[in-house]
Amino acid sequence: MRQDSDDDGLDDGRELDLGTDPTRADTDGDGIADAEERRGGSDPTLADYEGPTIDVFRAEFGKDAFSGDTSYAVGYRVDDPSGVASSRLTKNGEVQTRTTWGGDRHGSQSRAFETGLPETILDGLTGTSVVVHARDTHDNRRQQVAMERANVYGATVKELTTQSDLGPERASMFAGMLSGFTVGAGSTAQTVKALTDQPLAFLGAFEQLATLVDRLGLIDKILATLPRQMVESLEAKQATNNPYDRSDPSEQAEYDAFRVGWYTGYVAFQAVQLVVGGQAQTAVKNSDRFADLVDRLDRNGRLSEAKRYYDVAKERTTGRAKRVTFELGERAAKGSWHLSKKSGRRVVAGVKTAAGKYDARQRLSNAEASTHSQIDGMQSADQRVVGRLLARTDDPELIADGGDNFVAIMRQADDIDPDVAKRFAKLERNGELSRAERRKLLQAYENNRIGSNDLRRISEATESRGNDDDYYVSDDVTVEDLVKIADEGADLSETGLVVKPENTEYDSQSETIWLELGDANAGGDGWLHIAVRHLTGSQDGEQVTSLFPIGQTVKGEKIPNELSPAEVKKLIYLTVRRGKTSGGSARGKVEYMLDPSEHGFDDIGITQMRVVVQPDGSIETAFPEKGSSVRRVIPGQGVK
Repeated sequence: MRQDSDDDGLDDGRELDLGTDPTRADTDGDGIADAEERRGGSDPTLADYEGPTIDVFRAEFGKDAFSGDTSYAVGYRVDDPSGVASSRLTKNGEVQTRTTWGGDRHGSQSRAFETGLPETILDGLTGTSVVVHARDTHDNRRQQVAMERANVYGATVKELTTQSDLGPERASMFAGMLSGFTVGAGSTAQTVKALTDQPLAFLGAFEQLATLVDRLGLIDKILATLPRQMVESLEAKQATNNPYDRSDPSEQAEYDAFRVGWYTGYVAFQAVQLVVGGQAQTAVKNSDRFADLVDRLDRNGRLSEAKRYYDVAKERTTGRAKRVTFELGERAAKGSWHLSKKSGRRVVAGVKTAAGKYDARQRLSNAEASTHSQIDGMQSADQRVVGRLLARTDDPELIADGGDNFVAIMRQADDIDPDVAKRFAKLERNGELSRAERRKLLQAYENNRIGSNDLRRISEATESRGNDDDYYVSDDVTVEDLVKIADEGADLSETGLVVKPENTEYDSQSETIWLELGDANAGGDGWLHIAVRHLTGSQDGEQVTSLFPIGQTVKGEKIPNELSPAEVKKLIYLTVRRGKTSGGSARGKVEYMLDPSEHGFDDIGITQMRVVVQPDGSIETAFPEKGSSVRRVIPGQGVK
């Protein structure tokens, strides 16, 4: 006899139309009432599948005139009917701040961070993107771009047009030349800074060089020597650095001018490097030195040497380089293994550039007999992989030292660090890493879920398994666990430990817990927070701070010397691994306690440790609570 049996705000007849249960206020059991899901535009018959909504209400950045640091500030609001678990700010994929909301349905905040000089410079190459990420209590995620900052070449164009009589198209072309030349020179922070700090100082020399390159027809000649895949890669770099929108008719002229300038600059570097070698990179760091170099090239006609080379270079890279005869030096003459010409051609065929082909040939010629033997027994596809490897490393013996599965790993991800690939190959042979795990791991790398630094740390973590004083990993941590940590936004290359607790009493605790480098500022977390607050005692605050006994002096008082910092990290690891949980604390955190004297630390004067873990699994802080060697900094009273 009731119109709304479950009192959820939806009449029973309407619930029958929707397919919801008239007797249950929350049909799908996701913690959100049916009527609330309808108002929010969700399907009340499906468990919560949408991440939190994100509203960015502030986004700005700035750089002081006499500072290399760039400051960023972002204000945002997060909302989710099931509760917001966490949020973080990333800049170009790197986590800058992290916030735990503990299930609150609404929250707003402003967060700020800074980048130093090298990052400020290199950020400018491709622009900067700051993104807000949020996760609800059902692990649904959403992200929102807070700001996108134009790359340094866009700023250079504006500077050129406002501080000179250059028109927009000429300024765009010159900025494109700076960008293309920089990419050719390797895009180092020093090169970018030199070219973009005072671009007008380079204007005359670059336009003189561009005239030379154009007069000799070097743009077409050099590009004709490059494989199609490499040209496509260059075009992608040009488009990334181009500050204009190709699809916007009002910016088409400037886009085209920048593009022409970019290829001119890239080709100019290739030609100059061919003539003067390493001088091309060193000269560009000083405008006077660079102008003198270009003037000498123009005056004595040395750049014409580049023209004569590139007149025949296309035939060299597509023909003769593949028909090269390998002379393997004295070792071959003395009867060591002789690499077949067919294998040699296949190796060099895997290299894309003329310079790379030359490097591969040289390193192949200098390789040991065991390496030649292994290469000769490979399939042709693997031999081409070897060519790409030889173009990147000075150590051809990696091919033999890496083992039979080393090349298979390089084939899956041929831009992986060879030393890291060698370590993974060893782990796979020893049974510490399955082939399936390796494939998933490298697939995550190829899909940009993890970076090269993460990959290195995972290889180190899998190899050490708790045997390294600098890094602790419990035996039951898998590669998939490490990838999930990276998915949470952690920088695996800066983690100090990864551990699965043996005591899993509380459902809210994370299966895998890790210690990040963290933040040393007040309210920070991770190892830096622990070091500044509980090791050095240098972080003043209004709360009592307990100190690890590592022999430090705090506020004039000498603290007992019972532990090293490495042993502190091991103590944190053991507290999570074997300690007891004290129960879920505020905002979803879990705390672990341990008596070190029961686990091999019976003479350090600590009888109770505490480690606080955030809901995402990262360690917030750790400190000693009780013991004869424990000292505390008490505000207003000093060390007690």
